[in-house]
Amino acid sequence: KVSIMARNGNGVPRLLVVDWDGTVADSLPHIVRSWRAAFAETLGSAFVPESELVRRSVGLPVDLAVKFLWPAQTSERVPAIDDGTAAAVRAKYGELFRRGRHETGLFSPAE
Repeated sequence: KVSIMARNGNGVPRLLVVDWDGTVADSLPHIVRSWRAAFAETLGSAFVPESELVRRSVGLPVDLAVKFLWPAQTSERVPAIDDGTAAAVRAKYGELFRRGRHETGLFSPAE
């Protein structure tokens, strides 16, 4: 989706706003990889959310996504969620997502 936000005196667009993520660019595979790696790098191999669970979290604010993805069953290997660990997972996700943005592909043109 493209929106024209401002035009000059001749009616020529000066500012275009493009809905990029999920419209032009297929960012879902990169989002899934980034979340799974963020959990793996923060918690080790103790817990990595399934790809389908990550897909269902897309669209949630990052704070809610961490809670949604955190396992319901905790153990010695997977601690109960706390603010510090949740913040570490959020930060790692942001770092990995930004670092790998170039990996996001474009959707195929409509036929």
